[in-house]
Amino acid sequence: MLVFSMVFLYLFFCYYLFRRGLGWTRSCISFFGSHWFRIPASSLFWFLATTPITAFLLRNTFLHFPLKALGNYWLGTFLYLILFLLLADGIRILLAVTRLVPRQRLQSRRLRAATGGVLLTLVLALSVYGSLHAGHLYHTEYAVAISKDGGKNSQLTVALAADLHLGYNTSIRHIQELVDQINAMEPDLVCLAGDIFDNDYDAIPEPQRLAALLGSIRSTYGVYACYGNHDLDEPILMGFTFDGKQEQTDTRLLEFLGTANIRLLEDESVLIDNSFYLAGRKDYSRVRKTEDTARLTPAQLTQGLDAEKPLLVLDHQPRELAELEEAGADLVLSGHTHDGQLWPFTLLIHSYWENPCGILRKGTMTSLVTSGAGVWGPNMRVGTRSEVVEIHLTFSGNPSL
Repeated sequence: MLVFSMVFLYLFFCYYLFRRGLGWTRSCISFFGSHWFRIPASSLFWFLATTPITAFLLRNTFLHFPLKALGNYWLGTFLYLILFLLLADGIRILLAVTRLVPRQRLQSRRLRAATGGVLLTLVLALSVYGSLHAGHLYHTEYAVAISKDGGKNSQLTVALAADLHLGYNTSIRHIQELVDQINAMEPDLVCLAGDIFDNDYDAIPEPQRLAALLGSIRSTYGVYACYGNHDLDEPILMGFTFDGKQEQTDTRLLEFLGTANIRLLEDESVLIDNSFYLAGRKDYSRVRKTEDTARLTPAQLTQGLDAEKPLLVLDHQPRELAELEEAGADLVLSGHTHDGQLWPFTLLIHSYWENPCGILRKGTMTSLVTSGAGVWGPNMRVGTRSEVVEIHLTFSGNPSL
């Protein structure tokens, strides 16, 4: 099974990091090579390294939440420890093979101590920055023109947020800032493009308070949402889920949305103010994990709608853009990608998705993907940012506008 293969690979890299770390400490000062240092340091390392696994094994105990939260910080730090260590070892091997630097100098104790100190300082600084940066919520604005008659509306202000991931990495302050920024826009419509939750309702801190906070969002036409791939209750180990169908959605998720006055759209459309449609799709991955029926195709979703009216679509993952454009969608609002969340995943994500983040014009349709208001897994962002999006939407029957 893939999940167990990834755990084995993770533990292999942990051991590699552990051995290299011991070698570095011995090259610093003599005390670091003593049992008085090595035993507690080794114990601390393996405690941190195994938190993602122990959190999973103890998920039905009071230790689960603190271990999971701590493990999320550790995973981001571990990523950069491994990346920088592999880079340093690669450079060392290259210099040795090419003999650009004498082998004796490369093996000197002073050079190893200095190299390890620089790498550790860099990783710690990057981890602290990433954790603090993830908690800052940016405000991003876009202007989108739709060449259709908006009826009573010549323009709309739409607030878009996605990937709140309410759970282990959530703070009340962050959600309060989200609500404040949305209300400051004085939006006509608020859209939440999936992954509102983080696979575990019990991980949400003060759910009633958070529901009340989200319920204080003010808008002309209300708050609408679609589900994402993490909006269900399922066990996760090292970021991977297990094969097979999962249980139906935790009813508490629906109750939370009801308390927060958030209307969930699952493969359904609503006509708002007799002026424009808003459709919400079931998530591509989520329907494959649950006993739910398969989601509608874009053509099925828009069947029977008035093609003369503007159509906005909420779809958590920015998939099937060509099919949505052909089916008559004018604006597709998505999340899911986190814009990679952590470098170097930012590079990989841009090679996988047609629109990994930002705005993309595709024929007569516009795809808009937000990097997300929250984080998943490692509780940090490097090279990306958490955001809430303000969209200035204008309607016109003139295609040139």
